[in-house]
Amino acid sequence: MTSPRYRFDDPDNVLIGTIGVPGEREFYLQVQDASRINSFALEKSQADALSRRSLQMLQDLGLKKSLQIKRLVLATPLESEFQIGVISISWQPAEQKFQIDIQEVRDNTDTEEVAIDLQIIMTPETLNYFAQHTLEIVAAGRQPCLFCGGPINAEGHLCPRSNGYRRME
Repeated sequence: MTSPRYRFDDPDNVLIGTIGVPGEREFYLQVQDASRINSFALEKSQADALSRRSLQMLQDLGLKKSLQIKRLVLATPLESEFQIGVISISWQPAEQKFQIDIQEVRDNTDTEEVAIDLQIIMTPETLNYFAQHTLEIVAAGRQPCLFCGGPINAEGHLCPRSNGYRRME
């Protein structure tokens, strides 16, 4: 396995942020250390899954703490290095740190080599803050319909359970 294109060991900031209005938001993972800031595009579902899995791992290891979260914003100008594909998270007990390995979305799947494109190594405290902040970002989107669970846009939505009538919640 080759070394990652981007590696951050104890970064200063790791955050998920968005650009756009609810329903049209673009999600980005941004990692910053003393000398650089890199941004990576990802899907809302990936951000949600990563934060929930991180919090579950912290809880299982007895490392989850309740935090007061302040709203962080993405640094600009923003240019994505790549679209995030596969994400894995692991606990490194010898270092007492978490490691997140990320692969870029690739069109060509013929290669058997698994290359890690981004690697972030962080303390449990940093991961805890990152995960809780990400849950708040994900939850700040459109409200779900009480009847079908689908997202409600500003102009309402056509709820399948309302027999074809538009719902405004």
